[in-house]
Amino acid sequence: MIIPVRDRGGQRLGNALHSLAWQRVSRPAQVFVVSHGSRPEIDRKLAALCAEAGATLIAVGDPGQPWNKPLALNTGIRFLGNGGARGNRRAVLETLGRHFDVHVFGAGWNGSGLQAHPATWGEEAAVVNRRARIVISVSNSAVTPHYTSNRLFNSCSAGACVLVEAYPGLVDHYSAEAVACFDDPEACVAVARRLLADEGERARMRDAAGDHTWRHHTWADRVSRLLEAVRGLYPARVPIASWGLVDLWDGRAERMGARAVGHIRWDEERFERETQVMWERLAPYVLDRIRVGGSAEVAALLDFGCGAGRFAGRLRERGFRVAAVDVSSRLLRLASDLQGITLTQILPSGPLPFADGTFDLLWVCQVLQHVPERLLSPVIDELHRVLRPGGFVLLCENTHQAKGRQSKLGHVVFRTLEEYVGHFPGLAEIEQFAIEGERHTVFAGRVSRAACATK
Repeated sequence: MIIPVRDRGGQRLGNALHSLAWQRVSRPAQVFVVSHGSRPEIDRKLAALCAEAGATLIAVGDPGQPWNKPLALNTGIRFLGNGGARGNRRAVLETLGRHFDVHVFGAGWNGSGLQAHPATWGEEAAVVNRRARIVISVSNSAVTPHYTSNRLFNSCSAGACVLVEAYPGLVDHYSAEAVACFDDPEACVAVARRLLADEGERARMRDAAGDHTWRHHTWADRVSRLLEAVRGLYPARVPIASWGLVDLWDGRAERMGARAVGHIRWDEERFERETQVMWERLAPYVLDRIRVGGSAEVAALLDFGCGAGRFAGRLRERGFRVAAVDVSSRLLRLASDLQGITLTQILPSGPLPFADGTFDLLWVCQVLQHVPERLLSPVIDELHRVLRPGGFVLLCENTHQAKGRQSKLGHVVFRTLEEYVGHFPGLAEIEQFAIEGERHTVFAGRVSRAACATK
């Protein structure tokens, strides 16, 4: 409940506050007394009355300003955005609504118990941001490193006091002087309560956030930084052959670590889980081949495109003699603590540093799909050269056919089953499965001696 007053701190207000505290039915969860332009001595009396009744005093304006009841009533918390099921957004806003006057502007808030309004854009949204005491910013991607939130930038540029859910890279966007942050709903309540009681802090945050936004987060700045960041994660919307494979994977490794070889949306936990699922799917096809032809000789296996060694270590633990290669020095450094494995950086189209027929098995998992057309033939030739005649190949690649020949960003080439079997005569399709809605195919088998001899 909000009680706007000006120069009133007498018994009638005290009785009203106490009567609210005595109510058993429809008792307000929080009472705010907003003193707009009252004299300092009145504010002191109001502070004592509020403390006695358990209410919160918010003093705004100064005695020289005219009485403005609409401004005094605008003490709530505002959120601009939809109330979808993803992320932490709904939990945060509903928790705040149990303590404060919260208004939400967007779709999907039915049944939330919050005061919902239609979505607002442009200048109307800017007015909401400017007039609110606090604006909440909760993204749907709070776990994504350096997620760029338009909601946060737009609120700060409009002069809002913003309370934002923390996400990796937030400190690179705004300092603690410009925005307040929280990690969970209860922490959000505590920070909001502090800010509502301190108009001076809110004013300082508004100034700092607005100044920083217009200096560093204009559209020109944001587009420039976005292009710089994307260059390390993806190639441009041109064929990947125009980009260096080394730059592509080194850039991803620098930003994402070992999970650079996984889907861009996967966090660390999801990457580890998907790696284990992939291992359990593929390993049975090779684990009975640790001994060469049933002899005592341990089979030599090449992990081609090993990344940070997510499979090389497991294969070594099972008993194979493992050599692992990759084009990315950054990914290989992440694999450097693996014991008993020969790690080698290779050139995208250069020769493999092994003699003819060195390996009994090839392990190639989600690698050839990233090799551009112009480099594929020399890569295939080298794999045939280092595999002994009649050697075994396990191949797993993206064979999705619903998105054209290449992904939109050009970093995946969607080749057909027939193409892969043509490159490795003797392989057979073993199974198919989906990753993020795209079909992947497992091939396995012994490559024919004739194929090895002609390569």
